[in-house]
Amino acid sequence: MLVSACAGTIARDNTLLPALRLAWPEVKAGAERFADGPPENLPAITAIADADRALVDSEVPETAMANVDWDLVIQMAREDILERVGKQEIGPGVGASLDERLIRFEQAVNKYLRREDR
Repeated sequence: MLVSACAGTIARDNTLLPALRLAWPEVKAGAERFADGPPENLPAITAIADADRALVDSEVPETAMANVDWDLVIQMAREDILERVGKQEIGPGVGASLDERLIRFEQAVNKYLRREDR
């Protein structure tokens, strides 16, 4: 059992974490575009900053990742995609592709945090 737990931690840190870090700049950009606005967006801005710290700066990513409001970050990135499609900045096909990448990011976050039932 201990070997299995260690293997899971190693896989998360050596596979999922680098993949999340690689995808984060694009997810962050979408969330920031959507959150940009009035000061009442403080929870959104805080969630993005927390995610940035967890994926970029943290020496203990598992703890930092658990403290991020990932649902809010992902919701903002998704709303940005919908808004850009609605404004015809990007086409529906591009929007669908970006949404698929966001779904994969969300799945990786949930797997990393062991929230796979979501």
